This record gives sequence, structure tokens and C-alpha cells, in this order.
Amino acid sequence: MFDPNNKYLPAYSPNDGTIEFYNRINSLINENSIVVDFGAGRGSWMNDKCEYRLKSRTLKNKVGKLIGVDIDERILQNKSTDENFVIKEKIPLEDNSVDLVICDWVLEHIMEPLKFYVEINRILKPNGYFVARTPNFYAYYALIANIVPNKFHNFAIRYVQKEREINDTFPTYYRLNTKRKISKIFKNFENFSYLMIPDPAYYFNNKILFFFFKLIHKFAPKHFTSMLFVFLKKKV
Repeated sequence: MFDPNNKYLPAYSPNDGTIEFYNRINSLINENSIVVDFGAGRGSWMNDKCEYRLKSRTLKNKVGKLIGVDIDERILQNKSTDENFVIKEKIPLEDNSVDLVICDWVLEHIMEPLKFYVEINRILKPNGYFVARTPNFYAYYALIANIVPNKFHNFAIRYVQKEREINDTFPTYYRLNTKRKISKIFKNFENFSYLMIPDPAYYFNNKILFFFFKLIHKFAPKHFTSMLFVFLKKKV
């Protein structure tokens, strides 16, 4: 498989969204932190061949406890966490018990933003952080995903990202994917969110297409090519 990041030193692109996101997360945690990975899935990212990116993303043993939660029972297979729970109605954790909640490529799948907010707000301690990485609603790949019915997403992913397993594709709703909507829903949080332009992710594993999309990312309006990095701090 073509890996456009191999030409960079030290082995990752300066526009690597995963490293950007998790480096910031690492600055917010310590050995006593209780962290929840919401929508952690089966932990397929552990197969990442980029050693530095893998190290940056691995939080287990850096914090007091890393808890994985998901509505999908495959969360029970996840070995990147200390313990895992399947969500039924509510997140099975106590009120004000968590220092940081991570949602990595999850917000685009949230069907009921208010219900989601209530649960995140409930489990987070005062001064706790909610962080998320998600497509910006106006990014070209999000706009295309909104046009294509969910029932065809598996078919599309099979050709656009051949290394991705079909079982890791879930329905998208894009109801919590703008800075404005985040601010409205999480109005009792300090908001440090921003847009980041990453390397192209959907290029059919084709070198020529990768550099074509790279040009689009360079010259197109920021909202059209960016992902949304959400960093919120719960007020006391």
C-alpha cells in the first residue's frame, strides 16, 4: 500500500492529524488521570506502522486508568485500554468521576447531540476536558458523505480506503460537526476548538490522487478541507 508519509522525517507528515490531536491530549493528562475513550471500538489503530504515531496515541500506562466505552460489543476486544464497557442507556460510570473524555472520529456518528452532551457533562469532573477529532461539516468528504446514503457507505469505503475493514464503517449524521454547534451544545464549557488541515485521507491509495488532493488542501478554502479539533474544559 502506498504510504505518502514515508517521505517525511521523522517518518510522519507535518500535517498528520493523529499526531497533532494526541500530542495535545498528552499535554492534558498525567499518571493520575482517569480517561474515557468514548467510541473506542476494537482498537484497530494499534496496527499502525508509524512508531511515533502509535506511541503518541497509546495512552495506557500513561494515565491512572483508561476506560473504553462503546455501543458496539466489539469494544470488549479492545486491548488498548485498562477496562471496557458496552453502553446501554447511559455510560456506566459515576457522576464527576472522569478527568478527560476522548471522542476520536465519533461526533459525526452522534444522532442525539443533547442526550450525548448530558452524559459527557455528567461523568466529567469540574475542570475536566472533553476532546474530539471529527470532520468539519463543510469539508468536501463530509459533504459527500452527507449526499451518499448510509446504506452505500460500506461500498464506497471499500474503494476509497482499501485498508479499512468494512465492519469499522458506521452510519453518519453530522449533527455535531461545526464550531458553532459545539459551542451551542456545550455552552457551559470553555471552548478552545479549532480547524486543522490534514493530509488527504481519501485517495484510493493512489500516489497521483494523493498529491492532487494535497493541492486542493493547500489552495481551497480552509472550511472545505479541514477537520474539527474540539477541546473543551468544563467550568467549575
